[in-house]
Amino acid sequence: MGVHPNSLDNLKKPNRVKKYGYRYALPEDKINELFQLLSDQVPLKEAAKKVDICYDTAKKYFEKGDPRRGIKPLKLRIQIFQDSVSREFDKSLVERRSKFITIITTAIDQLAAKIEDQTLTEKATVSQLASLMKLEIWLRGGEVNRRETRTISAEDISAEDIRDASRTEEEGNS
Repeated sequence: MGVHPNSLDNLKKPNRVKKYGYRYALPEDKINELFQLLSDQVPLKEAAKKVDICYDTAKKYFEKGDPRRGIKPLKLRIQIFQDSVSREFDKSLVERRSKFITIITTAIDQLAAKIEDQTLTEKATVSQLASLMKLEIWLRGGEVNRRETRTISAEDISAEDIRDASRTEEEGNS
């Protein structure tokens, strides 16, 4: 039978001493392991525990690196890594966007041909065509603004509105 976790006998056990950390230079494989964890979005404290180094040493390598040994700060390495990842992502995004544009253009052409031939006159298809056209414009980098127009009937305009409009015109002309 083992010792209960809340027992006072636990105080007699020697504390675990970390192999690396306080006043020691870390081997490069530990630094690379720390970098890998940090690039995987693991918090610095947690990454230091997993690599088995003290937090202060991990923070030092994160912020300052080790200029004597030519080790750059991990903060800088992560920034360079993220920039390269985002560049690769941008390239793949551009390729994927061009594929989407060709697919949408083909669909627009097919729907437009059916509408022109009057073989397809459903309202749903016309609205699909409009939404596909807006999507194509958006994918090509254009803006799709929606303007609401409203026709005003004579009943909506009061006599006071007409007088106010004529007064502003007179003031503008003088």
